[in-house]
Amino acid sequence: MARNVDLTGKLGLGEKPTITIGDTTLTVNDSAIALIRVLDIVQANMTPAQMIEACTILFGEDGPKTLENLNVKFADFPTIIETAVELAMGGGGDDSGNAETPATI
Repeated sequence: MARNVDLTGKLGLGEKPTITIGDTTLTVNDSAIALIRVLDIVQANMTPAQMIEACTILFGEDGPKTLENLNVKFADFPTIIETAVELAMGGGGDDSGNAETPATI
């Protein structure tokens, strides 16, 4: 009989990471294929078109419009993309979000 290894419990299948800006929460597409596509275009000197493409991949078709409606400054746009990529890779962002309550002993 062929061997089978069930990875279901070891994989992060479930809740997607989110980024909150003001009163708006954006869900980050953390699928492997999406992240591979974003990593292919993200670079130190991204063009505006590449930023929009990364935003669309990470936050869906409405992502760029949502950020436009939030009046996000151009200088802040790379930070949003970088944070989303870090979350999609399993990181915790830059820790400037909501602090976790420390455990009491």
